[in-house]
Amino acid sequence: MKKTTKLLVLLVTTLLFASCNSGDGLQYMPFLDEEGGNWGMIGTDGDVLFTKEFKEMPTVAMNDRFFAKNGDGKWELYATGSKPTVVGKDMYEEAGAFIEDVAPVVMKGKPIQFIDKEGNVAFTLGKVNGKAIEECTNFSDGVAIFKAGKYYGCINSSGKIIVEPQYLSINPANDGKMLAVDKKYENVEDRNKGKYTVLSTSGKVISEIPAKNFTDIGTQFVDGALMVEDNSSDGTRRKGLIDENGEYIVKPS
Repeated sequence: MKKTTKLLVLLVTTLLFASCNSGDGLQYMPFLDEEGGNWGMIGTDGDVLFTKEFKEMPTVAMNDRFFAKNGDGKWELYATGSKPTVVGKDMYEEAGAFIEDVAPVVMKGKPIQFIDKEGNVAFTLGKVNGKAIEECTNFSDGVAIFKAGKYYGCINSSGKIIVEPQYLSINPANDGKMLAVDKKYENVEDRNKGKYTVLSTSGKVISEIPAKNFTDIGTQFVDGALMVEDNSSDGTRRKGLIDENGEYIVKPS
C-alpha cells in the first residue's frame, strides 16, 4: 500500500507560543458568534475582522495570511481583510501557518512544499538518504522538524537540512535550543540508561543530559532554563530548573 504523505500542523496553542518567539505574531483567530453558524475572524486586540464567512474553521492568521476549506474540503490560501480574498489558484490537502513568511502545504500526489505569501513554491521537501520526508511541522524559532522513514531531523527557513534524521524525537525549538532523543537509544528499555540531546537551532550538539537525573523533563527551554521534575522521599513530585548542560539553576523544591 502506498504511504500517504502527511503534514503535521501544530495546534493553536503551539502556534501561539511559536509566534511570540518568531517575531511574526499571531494576528487573528477563528470564532463562532452563534452555535451552528459560520466562522469569522477576531483580532488579538478583540476587534472582529469579519463574521460568518466559512462553514469550517479556518486556521489562525499570521503574516496577513490564513487557510480555509472550500466546499470540496480542500484548503485555499486567503489574504486577511474585512472581506477575505483567495490568493492564487492552488488547493491543498493539508496546510500549516505562515511562520518565517512561508507555510507548509500538501497537494495531492506531491511531496510537502513550503509556499510564500503569494502562493508560490519556496522549496520542496524531497528525500533524505533515500527516505521520503513524509511529515513536517510549522517553523518554531527558525526551525521546522521533519520525519524521514522512522527518524526526525530539522530544516531551516530556507529548506536546508541542519539536523540529519537520526533522532527518535525532537521537540519544537525555542530560546535557540531543541531537546531530542538520539536513535541509538531506540532499543534501550530502561529510561535511566538513556540521555537527552540538547541541540542548537543551527544543528550543533550542545550537550547530553542523563535521563536518570530526573523523573520527568520539560519540552522547551525558556530564558535559558528547562523545567524538570524529581520525586522526593515522600513521593511528592517537585519541580526545578536546569540549564542547557543539565546543571541545576533551581533545585527541585
